[in-house]
Amino acid sequence: MQLIDLRQLQQQLLAPLQERLPPILSKLSPSIAGGSSSKASPSRSSSSSGEQLFTREQLALYVGGKPPNKEQIYIAILGQVFDVSRAPQFYSPGEGYGHFAGTDGSKSFITGDFVGDITDDVSSLDAESCLGLLGWLEFYHKSYTYKGKLIGRFYDAEGAATAALESVHARAQEGEVLKAAREAEEANWPSCNSKWTQDDGGSVWCDEGMYPRKLFMEMKGGRAVWRCACFKELGWSDVRKVYVDCDPDAHLCKTNAEAEAADEDRDVPAELQAMFAS
Repeated sequence: MQLIDLRQLQQQLLAPLQERLPPILSKLSPSIAGGSSSKASPSRSSSSSGEQLFTREQLALYVGGKPPNKEQIYIAILGQVFDVSRAPQFYSPGEGYGHFAGTDGSKSFITGDFVGDITDDVSSLDAESCLGLLGWLEFYHKSYTYKGKLIGRFYDAEGAATAALESVHARAQEGEVLKAAREAEEANWPSCNSKWTQDDGGSVWCDEGMYPRKLFMEMKGGRAVWRCACFKELGWSDVRKVYVDCDPDAHLCKTNAEAEAADEDRDVPAELQAMFAS
């Protein structure tokens, strides 16, 4: 059996990141990162910069179809408030995104839960999800009118960022690193082709001259996460497994979900866990 050195694999994964890791916050304008904007409206409740500050009760009045703001619909994401009134087909009561009206439903932008857990508590989201949230925030700044800040989880009564918001930005920067690492790894070891039919079951395959392997990605929730990747080399190891009942030099492998799950559930070597946890 040919083995691949774990530290060598780690270096191969991380080396491309040394040259290309511009954090997402450096790409965002100050208005997106911090919330200031020339579009903000003055109010009797405002921050030191003149931005309007909303309480949750005030924001809840802007849901559309109800007085005193019958024609106005506001939403919030990461504590920043936007006027989406020009798109009632999306945000009016009963429409697809109507659940976002008059509240901050930041978590749902990532989870897709539009019925139950409509909340701005994003503390359970992983790094790449936080990066995705900043992408949504950028979208709203580009597409709608910024109105001010929501007092609560992400901004205090003076309009200053809270520790919760700073945590989101810090995790988003981690997400930028992980995203770049994944893209670099995908460039080196592209994903396999795959298909599944009821008659034939599943199969994975690579182009001529490359071989399908189960590549270890990370430890998540105490479990190993794998993906199918194509390699030019025939070698295999603890982090680069040959598919069950498939020849190492085969370009196409039949997959058996039950057998593969049993193989993946085997203990991951402690050295491997430590390497990817660091």
